[in-house]
Amino acid sequence: MEDIVITDNSELSVYEATIGSRRAAGLVYNKVGNRVVLMATSVLPEFRGEE
Repeated sequence: MEDIVITDNSELSVYEATIGSRRAAGLVYNKVGNRVVLMATSVLPEFRGEE
């Protein structure tokens, strides 16, 4: 099993999850003052239902 790596793509305001070299998911956010507001998530179809 490969490790999941989470990175902050601050240019697009998206936290991205990669497994190996493949992007698996994203979480769109907005920064409001000192808070981070989570807006939406997406998981690519080939990674849905995985544990």
